[in-house]
Amino acid sequence: MSDPGASALPPRLLAELFARFPNGAFVLDGERRFVACNDLCLAMFGMAADCLEPGAPFHDVLRGIVSRGVIDVGEATSAEAWIAAAHERVSDGRELVVRLAGGRELRVEAARLAEGVLLVTLTDVSTLLGHERALESRVDELERMQERIGTQSRQMRELAERLETLRSEAERANRTKSEFLANMSHELRSPLNAIIGFAEIMKDELFGSLGSAQYREYALDIWSSGRHLLDLINDILDLSKIEAGKAELAEARFDLAATVATCLRLVAGRAQQAEISVRSTVASEGISLMGDERKIKQILINLLTNAIKFTKAGGRVRVEVIDDGRHLDVRISDTGIGMSPEEIPIALAAFGQVDSSLARKHEGTGLGLPLSKALVEMHGGQLLIESEVGIGTTVTIRLPPERVIRRSPSAAA
Repeated sequence: MSDPGASALPPRLLAELFARFPNGAFVLDGERRFVACNDLCLAMFGMAADCLEPGAPFHDVLRGIVSRGVIDVGEATSAEAWIAAAHERVSDGRELVVRLAGGRELRVEAARLAEGVLLVTLTDVSTLLGHERALESRVDELERMQERIGTQSRQMRELAERLETLRSEAERANRTKSEFLANMSHELRSPLNAIIGFAEIMKDELFGSLGSAQYREYALDIWSSGRHLLDLINDILDLSKIEAGKAELAEARFDLAATVATCLRLVAGRAQQAEISVRSTVASEGISLMGDERKIKQILINLLTNAIKFTKAGGRVRVEVIDDGRHLDVRISDTGIGMSPEEIPIALAAFGQVDSSLARKHEGTGLGLPLSKALVEMHGGQLLIESEVGIGTTVTIRLPPERVIRRSPSAAA
């Protein structure tokens, strides 16, 4: 420690003051002359420690430290300008941050004592200031991030509004399409029924012989084509009504086994002609359903017709009714051409047709499966499809428990 002999303060007071500050410290008298400093202060200024001479004006002390390159004066216009500014701030008791040449930063604080004496403390705040700058940088980054999030949020709102507009437009277009198809179907059915009726009279020769057998063949072709076209129009009309939200269920209680048997009889001729075996396994106990029997028949006939259509001669079609006490499943399986997992969504789409050589041998618009799915869902059920190319297809109609009415054991007895 420098000799405190030139100080006007008692040595005991200086020793007590230095003992209270663990940081670097030095004393200036009322005339702003250097009095003394502690060992930590000497270590902080390193090679400029010889400038800390008792009795030296504070200006000279600062000038010596700066000239030896210990202090980085930064962006000051000149070393003298920095020295003058530093002298003024310390003399006035204002805080000053000094950057040393090695990058460390010292906070300089002056406290006034008796007779104008200043006790100046030096605190190494390099780490603290580094944290503060990092925090400020982080705050700036967060503000920029917040601004980006605000921009993205605004863009998302605009996108959501745009999507809502597009969705509304798509719904309007879909309703318009469904209404057009429904109206068109009604307009087509009236003349088509007349054509079918006249063709039926001619093929059956109700009013006498047509003469040539070729006329009867033509009449049969007209009648068959008309019936096929009418079936397609009816499918389009039904699907359009469902999409337009105008389809309703005519609900009543009916016996499921009887309904399945009726549908099997209706497709028996087609199955026999295609040389396909159709078997049925229906639960022996009486099971009734609450629903629209006509629409359930439509579903079953569509699925049975598809199974027969896409099964080669010698194949098998099987109908099962499985009741596990929770769900009721009507399962129609075949040994037909099958579908890949990628083809199933195509088959379920309106007018979707799976591209296969066997499929192309049969007429159709691809409405059977999507219409059946829509009718099942109207009953609150699910249409499930499992299929494998070359192995076959299983379509399951899963009906909700609330539509199933099981005969109690006592009633069965």
